Amino acid sequence: MGNVITSVASPVREALIAIPVYSLKDNGNSTSTTIAGVWTAGINFNILSKELQSFNLTASGMRAVYLDHNGNKVADSDVNKASTQESFASLASFKHAAIDGQSGSMIETVDDNNDTKMIVTYQPVKAFHNTWAVLLMQPLQQSSSANNTSVPNLVQQQLLK
Repeated sequence: MGNVITSVASPVREALIAIPVYSLKDNGNSTSTTIAGVWTAGINFNILSKELQSFNLTASGMRAVYLDHNGNKVADSDVNKASTQESFASLASFKHAAIDGQSGSMIETVDDNNDTKMIVTYQPVKAFHNTWAVLLMQPLQQSSSANNTSVPNLVQQQLLK
């Protein structure tokens, strides 16, 4: 699978996949293979964004994102930010998940303009030959609320299964 790209014709983020297709030829004593063609496809990440948005996380102040191996957002639970290109490569949670292959939670400042401290739960995801990441973010001040204690766990279970 290639890197995530944004289509010039539309703001659709996608990744391209190319797989060689071989043909076998029996020569009596041996079998030879030749390339018969290439199977190609594109993965449209809008479908993943819509799946994340179905959790309605923004109503409780939470946000979930899928990140490629470079830290670029490919899917977003926030409908208002889904088509905006963002990089989370500088976050320690991304580095732990995608680079180190670890899962866990930590407190980070996610939006530099806003200085909002968030509890970020991170999980690595194997995507062919790369490691991607899923981040679930919740404002720090909200995490102590008794009403929201079980919501992140339920959402995390759904996102990371």
